Amino acid sequence: MSFDSSGEGIARDHGVKYDAELRRVLSRWELLYLSLGGIIGSGWLFSALYASSYAGAAAVLSWIIGGVLMLMIGLTYAEIASAIPKSGGLVRYAHYTHGGLTGFLMAWAYFLAAATVAPTEAVASTNYLTYLLPQLSSSPVLYWALVVLFMVFYGVLNYLGVKALGSASHLVGWWKLIVPLATAFLLIATYFNATNFVAGGGFIPASGVKPYTGWAAVFYAVAASGIAYSYLGFRQSIEYAGEGRNPQRDIPIALITTLVVAMAVYVLLQVAFVGAIDWGQIRDLATNSTIVPGNWSALPNS
Repeated sequence: MSFDSSGEGIARDHGVKYDAELRRVLSRWELLYLSLGGIIGSGWLFSALYASSYAGAAAVLSWIIGGVLMLMIGLTYAEIASAIPKSGGLVRYAHYTHGGLTGFLMAWAYFLAAATVAPTEAVASTNYLTYLLPQLSSSPVLYWALVVLFMVFYGVLNYLGVKALGSASHLVGWWKLIVPLATAFLLIATYFNATNFVAGGGFIPASGVKPYTGWAAVFYAVAASGIAYSYLGFRQSIEYAGEGRNPQRDIPIALITTLVVAMAVYVLLQVAFVGAIDWGQIRDLATNSTIVPGNWSALPNS
């Protein structure tokens, strides 16, 4: 099918008139931090734990495999977004290539997926804070009040407009880099135990994980533990392509850099998590018993 900037073609683009109203104010760094902030969210709080429960120490490989696969997808979108920089690109590209019905279905599917992101992040952040504020666990009112406050904050930030969002992405982006990296280095410096990487039958798990062992466990963790979900945040720079100052140049750089940096951060966190496990100090809360070293599947219950 053909497409031109006026929106004419087999699938007419009714969003063209709104494109002219968008402010092209986002720099390369703001696009990069939007994507980086989308990738490094609640995933770093929980995915290392769940990935280890499925793949043991080889969860490190799961993050690398997931990152490489997502980079292949990202390169495709980088090519499209630089050629046709449109806000809401994931929906509009499907509309251009497959018509209005496909665009409509993609729009609803993406809306349903996107609508769950903010609540998911709010609940995940609150769950993690229960370790620092135990009263949240015993008071549903406080727990859900904090979730609502997170949601209000997200809503206000988006309501203020793309420039405010882009500016905030600098601060949030650096925060999301510094905290995970500091956590990883602290764990490695103080608790690292290299023998954990062969617990449970070796690096590629032969036992101690469910439902699969060996390489099947490594690939299973990519989909089941939240690894793929964590990497999907790279789409943010594509979604805001129509509001970038120079999207043809900036989108590919921002997207590829984001995925490479995020993969490095997540791999380092997974290495730190595996190395820092003290099997003698953790207990299975379901059975109130000490977890046998290498019993990776029991970690989520600890």
